[in-house]
Amino acid sequence: MAAALYLGLRSQFQMPDSLEYAYSIKTGANLFHPHHLLYSPVVRLIHLSLSAVFGIHDTILAAQIHNVFWAVVTICAFFLVLRTFLNSTTVSFLVTLLLIVTNG
Repeated sequence: MAAALYLGLRSQFQMPDSLEYAYSIKTGANLFHPHHLLYSPVVRLIHLSLSAVFGIHDTILAAQIHNVFWAVVTICAFFLVLRTFLNSTTVSFLVTLLLIVTNG
C-alpha cells in the first residue's frame, strides 16, 4: 500500500544536487560520493535493469524506485517495533498509517 502511494505521488521537483546524482548515475561517471558511497552505484544498477528489461531510460524514476523501496522497508520496521513495544497490532497499524500519510 505504501509503495503504491509513494510511487503514485512521486515528486516532480528535483533539487540541483539530486540532478547531479542523476547525471552521474546516467553516465556512470563519478558514482562514488563521500556522503553516499553506495547510493549512486545501486541506483545505476536499477537504472540499467529498467533500461534492459523494460526499455525505460528514466534515471530519476530509478532513484525514486530505490527511495520508495527503502521507505517501505523503514515503514515495515517501524510497524514491527511498535507492535513489539505496544503489544497491539491495531494501534501499531494506525500509528504507522499516520506516519505514511504525513511523511514528506
